[in-house]
Amino acid sequence: MEKAARTDQQTLIDRMKAYIKPIVFGLLASAAIVLLLLLLFAVALPMLGMTQAAVPWLVRLTSVVAGFVAGFISARCRRKRGLLIGGATAAVLGCCVLIAGFFVSGGIALMQAVTKLLLYAVAGMVGGFLGVGSGKKRR
Repeated sequence: MEKAARTDQQTLIDRMKAYIKPIVFGLLASAAIVLLLLLLFAVALPMLGMTQAAVPWLVRLTSVVAGFVAGFISARCRRKRGLLIGGATAAVLGCCVLIAGFFVSGGIALMQAVTKLLLYAVAGMVGGFLGVGSGKKRR
């Protein structure tokens, strides 16, 4: 009886590891992409003569790309269930961004937060869908 319970517990731990590792890799990759994109936009904004009105659109574009990359990398690591793992990774990324934004700005509207989370999740699901089939082909 004790051995069976130990086996069930070990199976649960193995399943959790199978999901946590790709999520962490996806989050790290998306953080690097966000950093690069924001640096690129910071340099390109004055060079192209864009006004500050373009900043919110560039932030949204960065959010979509970050969600996509998070989903793509995590699904590529996991190699199955791309919609699930991609959406979950991007949703975790979105939650991290919303929490950081809440502490920086002092608050956020509920509908705005839900919209941002959906934006991240959908981009991550698309990235996850495309990430499952990419990479080395197994024969």
